Amino acid sequence: MKFILSIVVYLALGLLLAAGVLMAVKGSFWLLIAGFVTYLGLLIKFGCHSH
Repeated sequence: MKFILSIVVYLALGLLLAAGVLMAVKGSFWLLIAGFVTYLGLLIKFGCHSH
């Protein structure tokens, strides 16, 4: 179950970043910044834990 949830979260984050890039092309950077901060937050919280 955790594996499926991690795939869903990864895809949602990818869609958020992709939408942010598309909006940044039009001149609005807020969604890209929000996606990047979310990515960093998840990386720091879950990716940098010692095992």
